[in-house]
Amino acid sequence: MRFAGWKGSSVHTSSERLLRLQRFVDADPANLPLVCEFIDAAVAEGALALAAERLAASRLSDPSSVALRFREASLALAKGEFENSEKTLENMLSEGHDDPVLRHNLALARFCRGDAQAALATLEPAFGALEQHPPLARLLARVLHRLGRRNDALTALSDRLGADAQDAEARGFAALVFHEGGDLDSARGASAAALELDPMQHEALLVAATLRLDAGDAPGAEPFVRRLLGSHANSAHAWFAAAQLALLKLQLELAEEALGRAAALMPTHDRVWTFGAWCALGRGDVAVAETRIAAGVEAGADPAELAALRALAAALQGETPAVPADVPAGHPTRALIEALVAHRAGDAEALPRTTQRLLDARPGPDAPTFRELFARVLAARAGAKA
Repeated sequence: MRFAGWKGSSVHTSSERLLRLQRFVDADPANLPLVCEFIDAAVAEGALALAAERLAASRLSDPSSVALRFREASLALAKGEFENSEKTLENMLSEGHDDPVLRHNLALARFCRGDAQAALATLEPAFGALEQHPPLARLLARVLHRLGRRNDALTALSDRLGADAQDAEARGFAALVFHEGGDLDSARGASAAALELDPMQHEALLVAATLRLDAGDAPGAEPFVRRLLGSHANSAHAWFAAAQLALLKLQLELAEEALGRAAALMPTHDRVWTFGAWCALGRGDVAVAETRIAAGVEAGADPAELAALRALAAALQGETPAVPADVPAGHPTRALIEALVAHRAGDAEALPRTTQRLLDARPGPDAPTFRELFARVLAARAGAKA
C-alpha cells in the first residue's frame, strides 16, 4: 500500500479528557450533565461506539430526557444516519424545543441529505442568533454556497469574520469559495490566514494544495497533500488532490490508488470519473477509460470533456476519428489526437512537441489541465519506449 505513510490511522485513540470523563461517568452514571458532556466529547472525537453505549444505558433509565434525545439525534448525524437524525429533531421542534443549536443540527441533517433549500428554511428563524452561535453562521454560508448564491455566502462569511477574525473554519471555507469563483489571490490569502490559525484546517489545506497543483508545482503541493491525508483521510477531496499530485509526477499506479479511494468516498462527483478516464488513457487502458466515461455521463460530467475522452480513446485504439462536434474549436484534444496519429506514423517528436505547445499556450499561471497532464504522460511513455 504505497499511500500507507500518507494517511492517519483509522483506529480511534481516546484523548485524556475523554478517558477522564469516562471514569467520572462510570462513577456517577445518574449525573445527566456529566453524561451529556461525555457523549458530546465522544461524538466530537469520533468515538461513536463509546457514545452509543453510554447513550443506550442512560436512555434506559431516563427515556424521556430531552437532553438525551438531542444526543441521540447528534449521534445519528455523526454516523451519517441523516433521516433518523432529522426525524428526531423534527419531533423535538414540533414539541416546542426550539433553539439555535437544535435548528443548526436539523438544518445540517437536511443539508447532508441533499436538501439545501430545506436547510435554509430551517435556519431562517434563527438568523438573529448568528453572532452568538458561530456554527449556525458557518452552516448558513455553506448552505448559500450549495444553493449557488456565492456572493451571499461570501457576505455571510464576511459577517462571521467581522464578529471573530480568528475563525479558522470560516477563513478556510472562504478560501474555497474564492477559489471556485476564480479569485485566486483572495483564495491564496484566505487559505494562508486560515492555516496560520489552524494548520490542519481542511478547506485551507485543500486550496493551498490545489493552487500549487494547478501551477504544476508538485514539490510545493506535496506537503499540503500529505497533511490533508494525515488529518482528513476520509475526505474524497483529499484523495482527489493526491491523485492529481501523483499524475503530475507521472506516478500512474499511485494516481489510480488515490482515485479509487476518492471514487469510493464520492461516487457521484463527475471530476473523479473524468480525471480517472484521463489517467486510464495515460496508462493505455481504453476499457477502463470507457467504463469511467460512462460513469461520468451518469454523474453529469461536461459533454465536451466526455466527447474529448471518447475521441482520444478511439485514437489510442489506432483509429483516426473526427473530433466530435461537442468539442469546441481550439480544444487541446484536437492537437493530442493529431499528435497520436503522427506518432503512430513514425514522428517521434509529435507528442513532445504537442505537449510543449499546450503548456506554452496555457493561460496565465493556471498550469496543467487534465489534457496537458495527459500529454505529458504520453510524451513520457513515448520517450521511455524510444
